[in-house]
Amino acid sequence: MHERAAESSCVLRLLKHWKKLKVRNGLLYRVKRDRRMDRKIYQFVTPEALKRQVLHGVHALPSHQGRSRTLSLASERFFWTGMQRDVVNHVKCCQRCILGKTPEPHARAPLENIRTSAPMELVCIDFGQQS
Repeated sequence: MHERAAESSCVLRLLKHWKKLKVRNGLLYRVKRDRRMDRKIYQFVTPEALKRQVLHGVHALPSHQGRSRTLSLASERFFWTGMQRDVVNHVKCCQRCILGKTPEPHARAPLENIRTSAPMELVCIDFGQQS
C-alpha cells in the first residue's frame, strides 16, 4: 500500500486498468473487447511524450475531424487516462479548425435592393483595373 502512495497521479490512474494491461513485443497495451466484432482490440498505452503526436495524427492527417471522430480514431488504437479531455482541448485549440470551421460573424449589413422613385435617379459604376 505504501508503494502506491509514492506513485504519481498518472500512474495511479493507470493502475485502475491493471487487469486490462498486457505487455506485447516489449510494449504496454490495454486490451479491450469489441463486442460488435467479437474480437480483442489492443490499445497502445501512450506515454505523455507521444500524446501530442498521436493527437495530430488522428485529428489533422485525416482532414481535421471533429471531436467525436477524433476521439473515436484515437481510442481505437491508443489509450491514456484523460484522453477525452485532451482530444476536446486539442480540437478546440486547432488553428486550422478555428479559421476554417468557425461560422463567419454577421458583422456586415445584409444586402438589400435600393428602391428608387424614377429612372436614372441612382447610377452605379464599378471601377476596375485593367491587367
